[in-house]
Amino acid sequence: MAIVGALSASTTGKSTLLDIFWWMRESGEVSGTVLVNGREVDDENFKKVVGYVEWEDTLMSMLTVYETVLYSALLRLSLETDDDARKFRMLEMLTELGFLGIKDAHWG
Repeated sequence: MAIVGALSASTTGKSTLLDIFWWMRESGEVSGTVLVNGREVDDENFKKVVGYVEWEDTLMSMLTVYETVLYSALLRLSLETDDDARKFRMLEMLTELGFLGIKDAHWG
């Protein structure tokens, strides 16, 4: 799943939702159980299987959708994973998310 807000209005709650998942809220009280594929997952394991890429920090207008996802993966995947395997995984993921058709588009 991806939460992408480039086409939706700001202040619709996308960042707030992600901040809650990552326990990053600066105010208010957050409680509950986080499930991944129907199974409860603790904070440590949640952060191993979920990526949170903040718009301001990472998505530069000169990068394509593919490059943005690839660079995020390069920072997360094991050093033992070779470049071809990383690129294959990124294409696979872009296909799963329905982004393959816009992989060469720029964010800006």
